[in-house]
Amino acid sequence: MSGKGYRGKPCAYCGKEGASSTADHVVARSFFFPEDRDNLPQVPSCNRCNNDKSKLEHYAASALVAGSNHIEGDRFRTQMVRPRLKRNRKLGRELGIEQSSPVWLNVNGVFQPMFTLKVDARKLRSLVAYVARGLFCHHIGRPLSSDFAPDVSMWKPMSEPALWASLAEYFPPESFRCVADLGRGSFIYEGAQSIVHPDFSVWRMSWHGVRLHGRESPPEGIGTWWAITKPTPAALSVSGKSADC
Repeated sequence: MSGKGYRGKPCAYCGKEGASSTADHVVARSFFFPEDRDNLPQVPSCNRCNNDKSKLEHYAASALVAGSNHIEGDRFRTQMVRPRLKRNRKLGRELGIEQSSPVWLNVNGVFQPMFTLKVDARKLRSLVAYVARGLFCHHIGRPLSSDFAPDVSMWKPMSEPALWASLAEYFPPESFRCVADLGRGSFIYEGAQSIVHPDFSVWRMSWHGVRLHGRESPPEGIGTWWAITKPTPAALSVSGKSADC
């Protein structure tokens, strides 16, 4: 589909009919080397959603990629992150790079200087929600219903099997499923659409193998984001149903 083919369609993110004016890369090109940017998923987007998502991507492309565990992570930091932060000193201060001292860690068999960054989890959650909506539209062929919204979270690796088990009845083997690796590990995701309700879906994704550390995270950190598209509180109040689909 050409760029013109994305105009006048429902926006993949807000769902507004006929509002799209451009094609948007579900996962921004800035997360990938130029040689890995072919055939990235694209969806129709309105100007407002495109601009709002772009701001989050600008932040995440430095905040996440700075901690890249990609096989070419050092190249990402040298060729992409450092020039961005050099142009945007304010973002560097926000991430705390200028105030922190490097810690030498073994990354892909090579010791590299790594910095502790102050990451705004709210911005990252908002971006994951956009990406989940975009992946839903790309794979299912339409925007997510306005009665559903992504519920974004991160789970400890040891807790993920229990989460999958709790969802298994909604995603039997005949459910739609997809798995993809974009940019040789730059962005990896998998998704499934429930046969119980076509808007109930689950998306599991990671950027550059980055692991975030928080007060309750395990020593190795948490590297996978989950986005489960669930009925909104407003939709539940009207239907009188619980959040379980």
